[in-house]
Amino acid sequence: MHITFYRHPCLYPDATELFYAYVNGTPVKNLAFPGPCALPKSVMESMMQEACAGVDPADEQVRFYFEPFPLPKYGSGSYTCVARLLAFTYSDWSSPDAEHCVSSMQAAWPLERMQRERIVFSGIAPYRLCFRQLDPEEPIPFANGLGQFPAPAVLKDRLLEVFSDYPSHISALSSMLFPIMKYLERALPPWIAKAEPLIAAWERHLQFTSAKDFIQKELCGNGDYEISGVTASLMFFHPQRLFFYYNQENKVLDLLIGAASSIPGQKTQKFANWEYTALRLLSSPLRMKMLYALRGKTLSAQEIITETGEKLLMSTVTRDLYNMREAHILYVEYRGNRRYYSINYDTLDLLISHLDYLRLGQNDLPAESPEED
Repeated sequence: MHITFYRHPCLYPDATELFYAYVNGTPVKNLAFPGPCALPKSVMESMMQEACAGVDPADEQVRFYFEPFPLPKYGSGSYTCVARLLAFTYSDWSSPDAEHCVSSMQAAWPLERMQRERIVFSGIAPYRLCFRQLDPEEPIPFANGLGQFPAPAVLKDRLLEVFSDYPSHISALSSMLFPIMKYLERALPPWIAKAEPLIAAWERHLQFTSAKDFIQKELCGNGDYEISGVTASLMFFHPQRLFFYYNQENKVLDLLIGAASSIPGQKTQKFANWEYTALRLLSSPLRMKMLYALRGKTLSAQEIITETGEKLLMSTVTRDLYNMREAHILYVEYRGNRRYYSINYDTLDLLISHLDYLRLGQNDLPAESPEED
């Protein structure tokens, strides 16, 4: 499997997240995470102020693209905006400079292919629009499926407006982000060079891990993809996240790896940030009933509801399933248009091993207090 890890900034997504944080007043402490390769809070604050100097957060056009909208299906703190959806769905993460980022975004709208292959919008997540191919007998839904999204009406109206004139809207959005991208072109390379140990560790990990194991253990997804190669880039303004996209046409897995992410395979007795989230999720009696229903099985959301014997709202179940997947408690696989879930026993084993470590004698415990990785 061919591995390519780019040593240049991932400009369009990082510029989008920096701009989003600035215009919406997101505190830097909510963006910065500890890590030897991550941007310190002071550096991130300085970059945000310098890159966005002169931007009016109240500007009508700025609000059109960057106003946050809640997506309760994905948790109470999940928000998205038009710019974020466009950047993470259509930008070329391998683009080496701002000019190439803009041109690739302009060329990314696959209208002819969608019409030819009967591809429609099938869903919305905080960082991506989802698609599916219609069955031969299936009618094309209104607005190619946009109207069916479980999202605020204003957001759906804005997306419909964008896709009615994609070139004009990408030109307007790119004009806002271009100065930010040019700034990051100059500001981020020293931090990428500093992150070389992290990049090298990821390269080794990807080279010696099977594609199936990586997708299941790191991404909590279906490992049955046929993968011919992997491309990866570092992301600095979402330093704790790992984004991925499977390009079905060329069978390449594209990764955006947060600069504060742990080095794969690194042993530690500390709980990582996601492990605290997993423990919190496991404290719910309802979620535990869902996990008991999944014991030794692979089930859809509706089947889980049936197995629990409880009168549960589908919206509650799908939200909990999403959160448990994000916390690496569950795997998800796709069969046609349906999602099926199973337990990630590796995560349970890891949590058990870290809890078991607490059984050591007091003299054997490390001096430092637990930190969030």
